[in-house]
Order: sequence, then structure tokens, then C-alpha cells
Amino acid sequence: MGLACKEEYECFCKPCIKAFDVDVFQYFGDSNDKAGHGCEKMSLCGEAEQTKEITFHAVDNRKRENVKVEVLMHLDREKIVLDVEEIHPYTYQFLWSHGEIGVDIIEIFFNGEQISESPIRLQIVERQCDVDFPG
Repeated sequence: MGLACKEEYECFCKPCIKAFDVDVFQYFGDSNDKAGHGCEKMSLCGEAEQTKEITFHAVDNRKRENVKVEVLMHLDREKIVLDVEEIHPYTYQFLWSHGEIGVDIIEIFFNGEQISESPIRLQIVERQCDVDFPG
């Protein structure tokens, strides 16, 4: 609410917000897990260099059993279905790499229905070849 804390008090609370049905985020490893902070619809949800693999996680906050998760990558007029793996209960992982610079569009479906946060965007940037291949 933007209220100031009274003297001699410390304010810790933040307003509650409605959680996404599914949190989708770029995954960097356990120490940087962003579960609970999924990407919003049409937001730039990740960045990867050309030909380098990027990992995404999708966490089903509704904890649906036996869900079929489908991920569709849109590249201009081409559509590619990505492999999705359940890595923990209610947590799904998919990987992507691409050789062309640009923005890729990702659609995510749970049991045939597009999730409310989908589609999201992924930025492919120029690879830093001098870093990966010195000289």
C-alpha cells in the first residue's frame, strides 16, 4: 500500500500477488532457481548466445497429476515441437539452441490448453566466439 513504517518498527511484508498457474523461467542451476517468479505473457523470458543451449523450467503450481506438457517453438513460419521432461514432481524441463540471431516465440500447453503466461519470448544474441575460441 506504500505506507511508511512507524518509528522503532521494521516492515517486512509485501503485498500478496496471485501466483501464475505455471511458472516458466530460464534455469541457471539450483543456486539461481527462479521458481515463484515466472515470466509474464509475451515477456522476454531468456537470452542465449547462438548455438548455445538454454534451459527452461515450468513449475505447475496447480500440481496437476498426469499432465501432458507440450512446448512449441515458432521461428518465422516454422514450428518446432520441443522435448519436455518431468524432472521433479510438477516440474518440467525443456532445452533449446538456435544458430540465428533474433527473437524466438515459445508457446506452452498443459493438457492441450495454452497456459495463461504463454507465449513467451527468447532472445538469441551473437555468440562471443573470441571468448569460446581464443585466437
